[in-house]
Amino acid sequence: MLEKKLIETPSFPSIEISEKAISEKGPGRPPYWEMVFWWTRKPLITARAVIAGSIIPADKIDPEAFKQYILRLDKKTPHRFNPVFQGELAGLKKLFKETSLLDPFAGFGSIPLEALRLGVGKVIAVELLPTAAVFLKAVLEYPLKAVSDPKWKNLVKDVEKYGKWIIEQLKNDQDLKELYDEDTAIYIGTWEIQCPRCKRYTPLIGNYWLARVKKNNKYTRIAYMKPVKRNDRVDIEVVDINKEYKIPFLDKDKIKSNKIIIPRGKQTIELEVPEKNIDARREKATCLYCKNKIGYINPETGQHYPEKSNLPSSLRKKVIFYPKYALKQWNTLLEKYLSGETSLEELKKAPARPRILVKVKTRGKEIEFAPATQEDQEKLWKALEKLKQIWKDPDLPTEPIEPYCSSTYHTIVWGIDKFYKLFNPRQLLTLIKIVKLIREVGKKIEEEKLKKGWTREEAFRYAEAVTTYLAIALCKLVYLNSIVNIWDSTWFKIASSMSVRGIAMSWNWVDARPINNLAGSWSRSLNALIRSLLYLVSVIPSNKYRVDVLLDDAAVFNNVASDEKFDLIVTDPPYRDDVPYAELSDFYFIWLKRALSDVENGRLAPRFHQDLFFRRVGAVWKPISTQWESFAKREASFNPGRYRDYVGNNQDAKKYAYERYLELLGDSFIAMREHLKDDGLLVTYYNHTDPDAWRDLLWAGWARGGFKITATWPLDTESKQSIVKRGKRSLDTSLVIVWRKRSHSDRVGVFSDVYREAVEAAKSYAGDVWKQHRGLDAFIGVMGRVLEVATSYDKIVFPEKRDKLSSFLGIKDNEGGIESVGRIIREIVFPAAARGLIDYLVGMSTFNVSSPEALFYLLFKLVFLRDPETARKLLSKEKKLDASSITILSIASGINVGDMVKKRIVIEKRAASTSRKEYVLNSPLSIEPSKLRIFLEKRRGINPDKPRITNSIDALHVLEYYASKYDKSTFEKLVSKLQEQPGGPSFINEAKGIAYVICSYFEGDPEQQLSMRILEYMGVKCGPAKPSYRTIDNYIK
Repeated sequence: MLEKKLIETPSFPSIEISEKAISEKGPGRPPYWEMVFWWTRKPLITARAVIAGSIIPADKIDPEAFKQYILRLDKKTPHRFNPVFQGELAGLKKLFKETSLLDPFAGFGSIPLEALRLGVGKVIAVELLPTAAVFLKAVLEYPLKAVSDPKWKNLVKDVEKYGKWIIEQLKNDQDLKELYDEDTAIYIGTWEIQCPRCKRYTPLIGNYWLARVKKNNKYTRIAYMKPVKRNDRVDIEVVDINKEYKIPFLDKDKIKSNKIIIPRGKQTIELEVPEKNIDARREKATCLYCKNKIGYINPETGQHYPEKSNLPSSLRKKVIFYPKYALKQWNTLLEKYLSGETSLEELKKAPARPRILVKVKTRGKEIEFAPATQEDQEKLWKALEKLKQIWKDPDLPTEPIEPYCSSTYHTIVWGIDKFYKLFNPRQLLTLIKIVKLIREVGKKIEEEKLKKGWTREEAFRYAEAVTTYLAIALCKLVYLNSIVNIWDSTWFKIASSMSVRGIAMSWNWVDARPINNLAGSWSRSLNALIRSLLYLVSVIPSNKYRVDVLLDDAAVFNNVASDEKFDLIVTDPPYRDDVPYAELSDFYFIWLKRALSDVENGRLAPRFHQDLFFRRVGAVWKPISTQWESFAKREASFNPGRYRDYVGNNQDAKKYAYERYLELLGDSFIAMREHLKDDGLLVTYYNHTDPDAWRDLLWAGWARGGFKITATWPLDTESKQSIVKRGKRSLDTSLVIVWRKRSHSDRVGVFSDVYREAVEAAKSYAGDVWKQHRGLDAFIGVMGRVLEVATSYDKIVFPEKRDKLSSFLGIKDNEGGIESVGRIIREIVFPAAARGLIDYLVGMSTFNVSSPEALFYLLFKLVFLRDPETARKLLSKEKKLDASSITILSIASGINVGDMVKKRIVIEKRAASTSRKEYVLNSPLSIEPSKLRIFLEKRRGINPDKPRITNSIDALHVLEYYASKYDKSTFEKLVSKLQEQPGGPSFINEAKGIAYVICSYFEGDPEQQLSMRILEYMGVKCGPAKPSYRTIDNYIK
């Protein structure tokens, strides 16, 4: 029998890990995360816990020692402290050293980094995309080299030295001196379009606020823009409240929406910040000069229409939102100008053009705003003339942006079809200059090291490392400096080019002077890089361990030896609606490729990381144009746009994209099985508890990969303070899933037998889980045991056939298998986990709690159980779940959500902030008889004097009212009458069971006191079950 690892037992401390992971998502972020933005970065504490818990046998360590010495959970920010192997734990060091670990979807490297810190002897990090591979080398390979090779001891100093050398070159650059004012740190700009009505140019401004900074419930910095008509143009003025009214702050209630109230003795001055005059999503715009609505244009005739709703359908299909049309015209003319096909004068007459609005200046620690002048605008045109002179320069990124997915690059529909169009000419010139300086640094370092006697290979690798870090600082600069970033007035900073999930149009973009001391400058990017690198070299131990970063496809592993087997595979595989990494990280790729390559004969040529940026075609190395063209179709995610070009219509593309996603995900599990030792563990993160997401994962891992699940744990990264504040929970949490190879024994299970086995297993396992966990953690933990039962079978036979294949799940079931797995999730996994957990909570009592209504009601409450303090706060408030979570409870309890709404057990609402559906549990929040009466009448629709009960929840709420209002004798008489109703005895008996569970476990819930009174009147002994938590604090004391 295989040795159980700690992560496969209830002793795995998922709750404590989650609490520490929350701080990593907030103020306790690892410094190296600030090196450059990446879309998903798993908290280091979860990576460490998963790796260590998967290596250490359950019987080889005390769980509390695991928490204190390996995970360092006794520390406020555990990721700042390395594991300690001392005393009885010293023997584990050898165990880790002899372990090999593979991460096939390594991303930004949390998992392999923590493997290094734990002393894992061999670590392989695989990534499909060149951009991610470059970042991984910077996170893993180079810091390890810096702490283990004496020749690399000055790596951080050299990165800083040459980064500052670039600053000096930028300071002395004549072009930049000419194009940027020395006293200006940031320029805030937007687009202006020629109004189709009055023919004047009007700025399109998405937010007029310049500063609305709040500190300690006071607004400490307040300023906004105001448009002013002057002659035939619209100028922008700055209204600086602090400066003009000589006030240091305003109380928070003095600013409401766009209104500012300034006290002046007994009088007040009320100012109004203008409303935005562009709403691109709703296709609404207004001219600031003539105040007319800007609508739509027929590009064939040039005719303008204020609205399109009243146009004939044939014409509605032709017209385009005028600002969108104008921007497309600008981008077409821009390319013609740069390539010499039109003049600057003609370009200036374009129906849209960039416009500088405001300058942000620094005076010591103070920040001032000033309106932009015509001279400032002219500097943009000068930059454009300089850009034209280098149009054929290979460092100008003319590669195409992917054309098929406007939800990724929302800018494509505005005519921004090539990467250089995402930047204004001044930004482009600056970035190109930095590319050339980084390239020069690489040559300088290599020459310097050769003079010191290093071998050519040593000098080359060291130069590669330094220039790689500088190229990443360039990516950070690009991330903050484009025409798709945003000025964030609330934080007084630049919101990045990827503030939304994708790259979108901005109507308040920022152009930062590269050598200022604010965000968006080379100086700040360099500082973030140095802090990142200092952290990495301080936490990676100086051991002669092996770490390799491989560019490879996880579905086939071309670059991993076919006979190489790993003790442990830990990874975060892609999920269906994952970020389209290939397309989005092209935003970095096009700059990394230039900074880390050479130029020969006017073309990019291989230098550093040539295998990442070039492909050999015969005897010639040819640059990879973009990742979307070369890698996107090999990336496992659901993206119909990638296949629309050869599949056809959108519906066919969706079907093909989903099939392709499943195929790639399934192939990756097959590949992982082939490279995992027979006694090894595979551990995957997964970002959903949604049943369809589970179906996809289970199909790939179980049906295709031949694995079985041995444990699941939720890693909740939402803070308990946030949950308490909102009174809302979500079951859609990150999960850790533990897999082992399944021996193909053709074990067949009949649905009903498997279900019963799963319920019994869940019930017996729930006791062990409940000693350590509560709420969602307990439910997911028990579900892991159910999955272990279900996935131990090779086939599960259902009682009836729905088609020729969906009646069973077979290992080679490629046609109907996905539907069959869906049935297993919906008809076995969720219901059996719920049934087993509730059966355990009912315990040794004689009550039977089995109706769908009862299960649903208790599961809803169960979600809000966490640690005792948080549970008390949550259970005393209105309890809300989102639509995804309510679907899971519906499946688990076997009842339709709509039925629960009709029965008024839950209330369907629309969330105020998002307008999305959310569901409120209809349970009493008071023990006062008068309020309970109102609750029955108004919320539940039950007449307290002549109640009609149709289920056990009706019975429970009526009994609670009776118990609060009447003495025992009267209570008993009223209960007798209830029992005369159809179904009354069974409803009341089950209500007693529900009351027993609430009484025993739901401390702080008003229903607990009511349940105790019910049970007391009915002669049932019950008291709150003592929680058996054993926390790290208890252990240390």
